[in-house]
This record gives sequence, structure tokens and C-alpha cells, in this order.
Amino acid sequence: MGKNKLLLEFKGLPLGSIGLKNALNSSLDDVLVITNENDPLSWIDSTLFSNPYQERWKTIPSKESDKGQSYSIKTGLKEAIKKNADAVIILLADQPLVTSKMIDFLINAYGFEKSKEILGYRNEQVVYPPILFSKKLIPKLMELHGDIGAKKIIANFDKKILYDTEIEKVRDVDTPEDYEAIKKFE
Repeated sequence: MGKNKLLLEFKGLPLGSIGLKNALNSSLDDVLVITNENDPLSWIDSTLFSNPYQERWKTIPSKESDKGQSYSIKTGLKEAIKKNADAVIILLADQPLVTSKMIDFLINAYGFEKSKEILGYRNEQVVYPPILFSKKLIPKLMELHGDIGAKKIIANFDKKILYDTEIEKVRDVDTPEDYEAIKKFE
């Protein structure tokens, strides 16, 4: 992007704030915001630093985030292990159209589908966050390295349910073209 995409304005807020606000409005027990070590958090709208929001989330700097997204994932997983989480959901801050209802759908579906260890969304066979992983998969996720997410684990795993969705709902903003594509939903 050539600039901090989380600061781009969308619906009157910094882009990154929308994803965080949607996570906070979901039924997630804890919201962990994994950041670069020196992130000034200027992409987080000031309202999210006040009640009732501020009690629902915390930032955790990832000392190795510059080595790739797997290190950010592992930073969050270490905290989830400390909290003895039953499951984790990996969300991206640059997906402003992922709603709290989509997050809650995964949480509720997991309650009914305990035999499944991955629940998430796909569009035309491509998997997109948010993705819920059961506690049983945390050791496998901790083996990730480099600038890759968990798509390879998901692709090679049988105990999963992937729900079909429109690309607009799970689109992330990585390029100026992506940003222009989501702006039509303002």
C-alpha cells in the first residue's frame, strides 16, 4: 500500500478500528490485538479506549512480527495457551466487512460441531479469515514459520467445516485496488 492501511478511512473510522470494533461486539471471551512492537495504535479509534470496550481487549506486541505473519499468530497463541482457551479465532484487522455476526456464527457452530476442529469461511475454494481453530490444533499452529498463515494446515486437515460466503464479506485490504473495491460498501 505504501502507507499504513489500517489508517485508511472507511465508514468514518480508521479501517483497522472497524475490525476491532466488530470483534469487541461479538461474543468472543477475549480479544487480543497482536501488533508490531512499536505500533503507536493510531489506527484504533479513541472510542475503543473507553468503556465498555477497553475492558474487552488488550494489545500484545510481537517482537518478531517483522519476520512474517506466523510470528504474530504464535504470539497470540501463547496468550491463548496461558488463558487455557478452548478455541481461538484468527481475525485480520484489514477485513472491515467481517461482522460480529460472522464471528458469532463460528462460535455458535463450534458449540454444535465439537467433532470439527476448524470452522471458517471460503469463497470459490479459497479459505479466508476469520477461522476458528480448536485447542487441539494450537500445537500444529505453533509450528508455523515465516510469512505464511494457516492455509496449509487447513487444506490438509479433514475435521473442518468451511462455510461458503461472498468474497466481499471476507475481502482484506492489501492493495489500493482492494481499498477501492470495499469503498462501494461504505
